[in-house]
Amino acid sequence: GTDSEGFDGRYINQWKMVQKCFELMEAEEEAIKGCPRSEYVIRARPDLRVACLPFALQRGAGSKAYLALQERLWGSDNFFFGDYNSMRTVCCGIAPKYDEYTSMLGQASSEPMMQRHIEEVGLEEKVIRFARCVSVDRT
Repeated sequence: GTDSEGFDGRYINQWKMVQKCFELMEAEEEAIKGCPRSEYVIRARPDLRVACLPFALQRGAGSKAYLALQERLWGSDNFFFGDYNSMRTVCCGIAPKYDEYTSMLGQASSEPMMQRHIEEVGLEEKVIRFARCVSVDRT
């Protein structure tokens, strides 16, 4: 199918599903009494095997919040992670602005929309780029 602009409808569906997954995670944490909110959130396609992280995830005082994205823009929507607030902004912020981004960019494409959103909401200073280190599991 297509979206309202006539672009491939898989792109809007992708970001709606990312938002829905994040919201389900939040609802589950709320439902479990005494369950602390996630400190870090990892978002990956289910068919990916992750081989590395740019920095160890550390808890407590002195730990630096960041949003890790693959260094090459294309394919960077496959796997990304970061602190809870940054990930909420990315995961729940793109779907509502999808039509605005496709009009602005003149295309529907996940990576440019994600990059635009990160810049627009002021998260660029938190971004750490890392080499692509995932493989697709086709089994």
